[in-house]
Amino acid sequence: MRYDVDHDYEFETDDFGSPLLPEGLRQDERGLLVLPNGRYLPLGSYKTEDGSYLVYEPLELTPYAEMLAQIHDEEA
Repeated sequence: MRYDVDHDYEFETDDFGSPLLPEGLRQDERGLLVLPNGRYLPLGSYKTEDGSYLVYEPLELTPYAEMLAQIHDEEA
């Protein structure tokens, strides 16, 4: 399954260049983060509203996700 990931989203950044998570971010039914424009948040490290960091690397969005899904389907 392909996900419409927005690699060109214009993130605000902090003083060190770290992207800030935007307001209006939501989770879909699988727990993946969806940007306000309806596309998926790309993999990466983001600064949260409380100043901590989130490393976002869900398996479904890795470059090898389709290959891993095929292997999983073959094993089932």
